[in-house]
Amino acid sequence: MKKLLNGRKVFYLNEIGCKRSFMLSMMKPLNLEYKKFDMCPNFCMLYYLENTELTNCRTYRHTHSKPRTGRGRTFVAHRKLRYLSITPRQQRFLMTLKIVENKIWHHSHDVVD
Repeated sequence: MKKLLNGRKVFYLNEIGCKRSFMLSMMKPLNLEYKKFDMCPNFCMLYYLENTELTNCRTYRHTHSKPRTGRGRTFVAHRKLRYLSITPRQQRFLMTLKIVENKIWHHSHDVVD
C-alpha cells in the first residue's frame, strides 16, 4: 500500500482511486513539472526523439493514435507516459536547512578517537 503526503494528511492510493485530478492538485503546490510522452498501448516503446514521426509500433505494428470522438479529424495517443524528473526534487531536498547542516557537519566538527 503506497502513501501520498499532502500537508499532514496521509492518503492511500486504493482509498482515493488514484484519480488524475487529485494527483494534479497534489503536485501543483509542490511545483513538480512533468513531461508527457506518447507510448505504445502494449508498453513496448515510446514515441520519443527519433520515434516521434512513426505512426505504428515497431514490435507489434499497433497504431500510434486513435481518433477522438466528437472532435473531427484530431487524433490522440492510446497511452501517455508522465515522466517526473528527479533533479528538481533532489535540489529542493538538498537545499533544506537541516540537510545543509548535516552535509557540513564533518567540516565543522573535529573527530575525537
